[in-house]
Amino acid sequence: MYLLKKTIKEFVNNPGETAKEVKDNFEKLKEYSASPSEINSWVNSYPEIAKVLSRISNNERFLIYFEFYMPGSSARADLIIIGKNKEKKRVAIIIELKQWDAKI
Repeated sequence: MYLLKKTIKEFVNNPGETAKEVKDNFEKLKEYSASPSEINSWVNSYPEIAKVLSRISNNERFLIYFEFYMPGSSARADLIIIGKNKEKKRVAIIIELKQWDAKI
C-alpha cells in the first residue's frame, strides 16, 4: 500500500502539489493528521528531490511511490522509484528523507 503514485515527470512538474496530495491521502487513510514534522519533511524535501530527479532523461518511464508501506510491517519508505534501466532490467531505488531542525 502507498499514499500516492506518480511518474517522475508528473512529480518534478509540481512537487508542492505532491506534498499536499500525500498529506491529504495520509489523513484520509489514517483518519488523523500527519505530524507537523512529517508535513515539513514533505514540503521541504520534495522540491529538492524534484531538482535531482529532473535531470533523468525519459523520466516518464519511472514511477515514484510515496510513503510506501512495507508488507507485514507498519514501517514506510518515504519514496520508492521503480522502472527499467537501459538494458531493460527492473530497478528500484528506496529514498528515506531526513528533516533536521538545525544545521551543524
